[in-house]
Amino acid sequence: MSKEDYRGLAKVLSKDAVRLVANIFEKHDAAILEEMHDQLKKRDLEVKQLKLTVGKLTMWLGRELGEVAVKELMQELDTNHIFIS
Repeated sequence: MSKEDYRGLAKVLSKDAVRLVANIFEKHDAAILEEMHDQLKKRDLEVKQLKLTVGKLTMWLGRELGEVAVKELMQELDTNHIFIS
């Protein structure tokens, strides 16, 4: 066999190896993205729960402390970008 023949065979082998490596990276990246998605969903649920808790506390404090205190608390929450919906 000549050098060109060996190079041709090496190209064929390399082509398959490159596809194999690409498949491995795709599966790895997909697993990472899936994990990130799951973590973001958990965080979003925690944020939602915190907002509900802050809302309940605000209503409770409103009854206990009065309207002025509640307005100040709501302003502080808004200033710190904690939105209650």
